Amino acid sequence: MLDVILITIDSLRFDDFMRFARGILNLMKKRSVVFTNATAPGPSTSPSILAMLTSELPLEYGGYYTLSQRRISIAEVMAKHGYTCICLQTNDFLSPRLGWARGFHIYEKLFPEREPAIRKIVKRLTKLSVVGKVLSPFMEALRPDKPVCRADYVLKRALKLFSSIKGPKFLWLHLMDIHAPFIPEKRAMAKLAISTNYERILNSNLKWIYEPEKLKAEDVELLRQLYRAEIVSLDEKLLKWLSHIMKISDLSDLCIVITADHGEEFYDHGGHDHTSKLYDELIHVPLLIMGPGLPEGKVFEGPVSLMDIPPTLVSMALGLRSVNRKWRGIDLTGVVNNDEGSLGRLAVMSEVAHERPWKVDLSCLKVAARSGDWKVIYDAEKKRYEIYDLSSDPSEQHDVSSSAPRNQALKSMKSMVSKRVFGLLIRSRLKRRFKKSKRQGTSQAHKRLADEKP
Repeated sequence: MLDVILITIDSLRFDDFMRFARGILNLMKKRSVVFTNATAPGPSTSPSILAMLTSELPLEYGGYYTLSQRRISIAEVMAKHGYTCICLQTNDFLSPRLGWARGFHIYEKLFPEREPAIRKIVKRLTKLSVVGKVLSPFMEALRPDKPVCRADYVLKRALKLFSSIKGPKFLWLHLMDIHAPFIPEKRAMAKLAISTNYERILNSNLKWIYEPEKLKAEDVELLRQLYRAEIVSLDEKLLKWLSHIMKISDLSDLCIVITADHGEEFYDHGGHDHTSKLYDELIHVPLLIMGPGLPEGKVFEGPVSLMDIPPTLVSMALGLRSVNRKWRGIDLTGVVNNDEGSLGRLAVMSEVAHERPWKVDLSCLKVAARSGDWKVIYDAEKKRYEIYDLSSDPSEQHDVSSSAPRNQALKSMKSMVSKRVFGLLIRSRLKRRFKKSKRQGTSQAHKRLADEKP
């Protein structure tokens, strides 16, 4: 039985991965399949990871901030078949209290060491212009790291567990090194020739997080460079760790998947961070799969989804073609050796329905279908469709919904989106009616009991 390692990198865009994660790419592409049109089911961690673990769309059961009991995750399936399931993660949205630990034998939420009080004081003082100027020469010496558990510790802990546990293992690592705030290590900054001081790095990050309306073009450009330096830094660490894993493991008994939960927007479409949009800077993600039985060094261009990961891993690790009728993803092992048409799909879907975290609201629903060449998005707030020709407009700057060709492919993609939107809205209305009817029935019962009292 295979040892399976799933690595998800928070906020990693496909385009910047291809340019700045050269070590991982060069190591993996010789041994794995590189999927160049992989789509995240949602533009942020909760909807995307939920769909990736359970092979169902994020809004299938109304929400995506908790792991519904109605879903079956890959960890539950692997555990049932004798695997020790381990997760090391660093993201608050994946807290075990929200159900994410279900199926895992070890589920650790890792935090960095608490920041020394002196650093907190200095950061607050630097917000004051006069004091900041006085303290700026000392900032480098007091430079704090970003408030997440870096890959160094996560990978060290992962190696210890991986080496000590006997029998087949399913290890999932979720890494936050690239997520904002962007405070890369000096060596990575030097590699990209980024010349700036820590005070400017801090101020730009504070504006990004707390006062985005104050961001200037030069701030955004600096932050994009810092984001890329974070990728370079993580690339070095993961390359070293993966190379070691491949040395101590029999490659015929090892499967490795590297992907991202979503990307990051740097005002590509007028905003920043990873908000509720379905443009490619947020949903086009890297996906590499290495394992026995897969062609080595193949680039696969067909449309695939992170929802394809569970059936693919179950097929590779357990030799099972179907373990859960609810799973909507497909087993990619059967198609990577054939033509793209053997996928049996035209496009893959993504969806989101929140403006603020933790509150799902279908009034702001967005649903997209993405193929290799086209993207169709429905926006419930605007009550209209957007269509983008990804082959000629990969940055999605020109909505061609009024002039798009009337071909069967686009017609089918639009139908996919409209059916999903209609189904979600109908289910929501029926649910509200049921709740209202239940409340009315309870109220009437209480009234009857009150009337019957002597």
